[in-house]
Amino acid sequence: MADAPNQTQSLTQMVQDVRAGRLMLPEFQRDFRWDLEQTHELFDSLIQDIFIGSIIYGKPSFAMTLRKIDDRKRKSGRDKKSSKNSEPEYLNEVQMRQKSDMGLRVILDGQQRVTSIYRALTGEGGDQVWVYFKPDVDPRTLSSQKLEDVYDRVAGEDNENYVCVRLEDAYNIEVKSYEDEDLNMIFSRTKFSNRVDIDSEELERARKIYRRAARLLLALFKQEKLVTFHLLDMSLEKFCAFFERSNSRGIQLNFTDVLAAKLYSGFNLRKEFKSLEAELGESVNRELMVRTVALLKRSSNNGTTSNRKIDKQALLNELEAHDFNVFWGVAAALYKKTRNYLQTQRLLVSSSLAPYENMLVPLMIFMHEVGDTSKVNQDQAEFLKWWYWSSIFSSRYSGTTNETILLDVEALKSIAKKQKLPPTYFSTFRSKLEEPSDLLTYTRPSGAIYRGILNLLHYSAPDGLLDWNSTQKVGTNDRLEEHHIFPSALLDQFDNKVLDQGLAKEYGDSVVNRALMPKLTNIKVGKRWPEDYLNELKESNRLLDKSLEAQHIPKELLNGMEFHSFLEARSRALFKLVKAFTSMRQDLVRELWSL
Repeated sequence: MADAPNQTQSLTQMVQDVRAGRLMLPEFQRDFRWDLEQTHELFDSLIQDIFIGSIIYGKPSFAMTLRKIDDRKRKSGRDKKSSKNSEPEYLNEVQMRQKSDMGLRVILDGQQRVTSIYRALTGEGGDQVWVYFKPDVDPRTLSSQKLEDVYDRVAGEDNENYVCVRLEDAYNIEVKSYEDEDLNMIFSRTKFSNRVDIDSEELERARKIYRRAARLLLALFKQEKLVTFHLLDMSLEKFCAFFERSNSRGIQLNFTDVLAAKLYSGFNLRKEFKSLEAELGESVNRELMVRTVALLKRSSNNGTTSNRKIDKQALLNELEAHDFNVFWGVAAALYKKTRNYLQTQRLLVSSSLAPYENMLVPLMIFMHEVGDTSKVNQDQAEFLKWWYWSSIFSSRYSGTTNETILLDVEALKSIAKKQKLPPTYFSTFRSKLEEPSDLLTYTRPSGAIYRGILNLLHYSAPDGLLDWNSTQKVGTNDRLEEHHIFPSALLDQFDNKVLDQGLAKEYGDSVVNRALMPKLTNIKVGKRWPEDYLNELKESNRLLDKSLEAQHIPKELLNGMEFHSFLEARSRALFKLVKAFTSMRQDLVRELWSL
């Protein structure tokens, strides 16, 4: 990425570039959101010479869909527009290079500021921005004074108590070659000019203030160093990296947004994502879907997927609208089928507790190869379950996962075709859990091993998770919450039920001290010691021991078990459970599927 040093430009040059189509937006950029009050604050800063932040422009060297600055009229709502925005324009790589050579720049960061300036100076979209001037201004010296010393405020309407200049009128002095007579005519339409309580002398004084104030504003617009910008000459990969790392106001865009802009003229990727998410009622991992489309395309071409990368740069360069028109529907159907398979086989409690979303990619390709889950035989099912749990607890999908995805895609395709795997494949599975106490370090609810434990509890219980309140089965659609068995609020206290306060703080949020239960049961339990709420629950649920057993919770809690003893007992139980579904099954799986 060739980064030019800081450069500057005037507001008039910025507006000219917008009107000439030399400043445009990537299609995937969010809509213009600023309200007029934010525009007023922006110009207030410009008048006072307060730094408004640098604008960042790009000169892409790849195909992309662009759109013009938003010039739609505002609706009655704060940020809504009443009409359709201009149609996006797709530029292929050659066209993009040609236009870049002719001065085209794409706004990467600063859309809200650039759009606000453009609308205020041109009046596009009906935006009206006025500058009020102080009543005691001397028209004889006004032209030589600093603008910030003579203005009163920036506002959204004319005011009869001030000489007010609309920014659009000041900008048009040069655009429309206004003379004093033209400015006098414009002034005659202002509220101050139409007051009945001022005499002709005062009116003439105000007229002079108006003309000179308007020209002060024009001088501000023409200042070459008013706005600072960076101009980045970037490749597709670096363009994507820029948006992922440094987009303003916390708005994170990833490579699928850039890909959507590339595909826009032939396939509306964002619309299809929204449609799929609306159908499922949940968010969808977009990178997962793009990778699956790429793998389906490659598989259809040559039958193998392992000899080419699936990192962002490769996907951005490789995929075209035609590929999505052919394979999107297939990928969406596979996604739904795979999610359903995981839940019906009780491998996944709910979508929100998925340990690694990228693990779905090899499973989706497996489903594509077998065609229908009813065709999966016992040996294949045995492999899938071992692979699923072993991948989670070996953290194979943490960090850089592209190589792992490709390796597993080819492995699961072989399993689908009932072909055995090389012995070296099995050596890539090594559990991160070497002893029971390791489980105490997993305290992050979004962590894969933390989530893996909760899912494994659901899978391993003969009847699945059971509600502590009634011993009824807990379904995948129930609203589940992660309950602290020993409440954190109580563990922070020095109490004879807790061995050590430091131990409590360190391990209180561990997955060892967590259990899944319906929200209403969690509310009922509250922040009480386990022996208190469990004995209360047992009064209405004589089979409570069965609910506890399903989640490997020692029933000794009913008798006031100490926290440290509970941690030791449950850590051992959970560690034994993990081994039972990973390393202890590996020999069987090797015998079935190793060459």
